[in-house]
Amino acid sequence: MLEHIHIRNLALTRELSLDLNSGLTVLTGETGAGKSILIGALSLALGQTTNSDSVHHDADRAEIDLSFNIDKLPAVQQWLQEQALDHEDACILRRVIRRKGRNQSFINGNPVAQQRLLELGQQLVDIHGQHAHHALLRHDYQRHLLDDFGAHEKLLAEVSDSYRQRQRLQQDILDLESLTGDERGQRELLSYQLDELSRLQLGADELATLEREQKTLTHADSLNQDCAQVIDALSTGDMAIEDQLQQCLKKLAAQLENAPGLQSVIDLLQTATIQCAEARDELRQQSAGFEHDPERLSEVEQRLNDIIELARKHRIQPEQLPQQLARLNEQLRQIDSGSQVLASKRQALSKEQQRYQIKAAKLHKARQAAARQLAQTVTGHMQQLGMPTGQLQIDIEALADDQQTQHGSDRIIFKASAHPSLPAVALEKAASGGELSRISLAIQVVTARQAGIPTLVFDEVDVGIGGRIAAIVGQHLRQLADERQVFCITHLAQVAALGQQHLMVCKESNRHEISSHVRPLNSQQRPEELARMLGGIEITERAEAHARELLEQASNGVSESA
Repeated sequence: MLEHIHIRNLALTRELSLDLNSGLTVLTGETGAGKSILIGALSLALGQTTNSDSVHHDADRAEIDLSFNIDKLPAVQQWLQEQALDHEDACILRRVIRRKGRNQSFINGNPVAQQRLLELGQQLVDIHGQHAHHALLRHDYQRHLLDDFGAHEKLLAEVSDSYRQRQRLQQDILDLESLTGDERGQRELLSYQLDELSRLQLGADELATLEREQKTLTHADSLNQDCAQVIDALSTGDMAIEDQLQQCLKKLAAQLENAPGLQSVIDLLQTATIQCAEARDELRQQSAGFEHDPERLSEVEQRLNDIIELARKHRIQPEQLPQQLARLNEQLRQIDSGSQVLASKRQALSKEQQRYQIKAAKLHKARQAAARQLAQTVTGHMQQLGMPTGQLQIDIEALADDQQTQHGSDRIIFKASAHPSLPAVALEKAASGGELSRISLAIQVVTARQAGIPTLVFDEVDVGIGGRIAAIVGQHLRQLADERQVFCITHLAQVAALGQQHLMVCKESNRHEISSHVRPLNSQQRPEELARMLGGIEITERAEAHARELLEQASNGVSESA
């Protein structure tokens, strides 16, 4: 749910900070006071496209911050994790609108593209109003509502699994067909390449061995010269290290009686003498192999050139030649057995297509039953909400084979009509803003436990109604607020009285500017605002008494219910 909103320099609002509650929150105010400020700010923070006109006239930028509690929204938590935008269970959306320059969007402090903000926003808030986006108008959301209402989880999982299996088999067949399309020419090329690689007979560690041998042969003269000099320094020169060590040992041994502590030094020098002799012997043995052999060097370099040239032809590194040999062998094997494998895959695809059609048909039948029940129930609510002859119709149309998806072979279309004698048309074409809001309200009340969007905003839901219908609209909103967080902009006292949080929008002016403010009303302030809504600017005792009566009825649950 939405817990906090902060607005700065947006339109006529200098600064606004609101803590928001669960349940039903109503926004009221005089005409022109700016009641749509919250919806406008929400829409922008959720990724709606805007321009610099929304920035306060004397500011460089506007800022909107939304804080959500997502403890009970595992799908949102998973989305944030997948996008690497999660941060200690927080969900903070921020939008900066600049008068000049690019606008900015943030999720949990991370800069994101506007599209990411839209994707997340559609999971958090659904705004219902004449000039707002509607999740309900999206056919994928209509399908989601119907499947949730009908509890089709198991059938959907089976259809989705079959669809994925079918897609995998189709891709396998395409891959095999691409391999075997020019089977003869491809086989000849592979055979030639395999013959080249096989004749090379490259050993597992041969490349590294050859490179080491090449370096040794190339530097044989300098190696022999340096080794001879080191051997001379160790044991055969006038100042041989071994002789000097022996002399040192003799001198220290003669003084051992006078200084027993010298024994540790003597031990170290004896170890050094042994290691010096071992180094000399090892160096003599290795230097014997450092022969100047131009013929062998030529052989090694030719072998390396052969390896590098073949690797260049295959566009790989020399050390990858053994893997290339294995890869080409596998491709040749697939070509040789391609006909059998391809036939097997096609047979498996045919079976999987039959399985998909069976599962999709079961889902289609279940959807038809759920659609009848959902349409009938929603129609009843619509007729209570000021549309006495209104009807909801849910059409389930078959998709062409090439349009089928992991969600089945149906297109779900919610339609409405104002009278049984009129044809039903798709929701986006069926109603005015107020009617569409009431249809949405009816659907949301029926599907409240299934639909996943936690916060709903209704604008113009009570346009063109009053009296008993207004009270019923309020009851529906209150009933919906038992399951979801609901915001409603209203001009009807019967609806406002049922709010569990009441926000009043007012416009103030002075010599310098006009500004809009939003303030929460307490229990002493609410009757006055309801009385104004009932009686106009002049608040009469009768209007105030009626207002108190409405609040008492709402508190005691005496209002007419749907």
